[in-house]
Amino acid sequence: MAKENSTSKYDNSLSPEEKKKYASIYQNRLKKHVDDRKKNDEKYKRRRKQMIILDIVAVLLILLGAFLLYRHITNAKFIEATQAGDYEAEKEERLTRLNFPEGYVPYYNLGNMYYKDEKYDEAIASYKKALNQWVPKKKECSIRVNLALAMIKKIDFESLKSSKDVDAAIMQLQAARNILTAKGCAEPAKDSWNGHSKEAEQLKKEIDQMIDQLEQAKENSGDSNDDQNNDQNQDSQDNKDKGSSESQNDKQPTQREKDLQDELEERQQEAGKEQQDAQDKANQKEQEASEQESGENGSDGEGGSDFDGKTW
Repeated sequence: MAKENSTSKYDNSLSPEEKKKYASIYQNRLKKHVDDRKKNDEKYKRRRKQMIILDIVAVLLILLGAFLLYRHITNAKFIEATQAGDYEAEKEERLTRLNFPEGYVPYYNLGNMYYKDEKYDEAIASYKKALNQWVPKKKECSIRVNLALAMIKKIDFESLKSSKDVDAAIMQLQAARNILTAKGCAEPAKDSWNGHSKEAEQLKKEIDQMIDQLEQAKENSGDSNDDQNNDQNQDSQDNKDKGSSESQNDKQPTQREKDLQDELEERQQEAGKEQQDAQDKANQKEQEASEQESGENGSDGEGGSDFDGKTW
């Protein structure tokens, strides 16, 4: 009882204002504690999210590194096999489905392989696909040079017999020239004498020489055809004169026939000599045209066989 009285006495010693004050202090401390707990929980959740994000990024970086390593090894083996003459495109074609980060590389390597295997249509298609990807400026000119060389290789200069064949070859050369000048690879730079790519500039000059030679050969071929037509007209006229003389000789006496026969033989000999001279002249012109075409064939593939390829 004494203890209860003392406690009751202690409680009764606090005024209502003091009780409110202490109650307010207690409530504030309790609220602060709850707020601190919430803040700590939120920090923990944020840190946990950050850790999860970092883990995901680390996994992605590992996968990306493994992928880049795979591409590097695949490209290196492909280039090594191509240089050894082993043309297998399956592994490199797989990389074309994963065009990241340099999607032009597998198409460029495939184009080089097809070029060495003399499959120029496939090489042209691969080079064009490479140009459709994002290509650094320094690499684009190399692709365009190889594409132009493949287009030139499709021309069979030895089978250019008619004027239509020559015109088709000239159009193909002009298309290859346009490939080189499309992005300024073969155009002179503003502040220097050389072009964006010295190799492209040199190839453009060679193409211009080929076009000039083909046009000159076409003109020479036209002159040769005119000479042959003149020879044929002369032969036709001689035959007419011969037929007319024979019809007239049927009506003359025997001695006259002999004289005309002698004269006709002399004329035939002269005509044969003239025809032989014309034929020799035509053969000489054809030989000059053939020599010009041989010169073209010697220069059309220059620089087209050295492919180092691009490893990752």
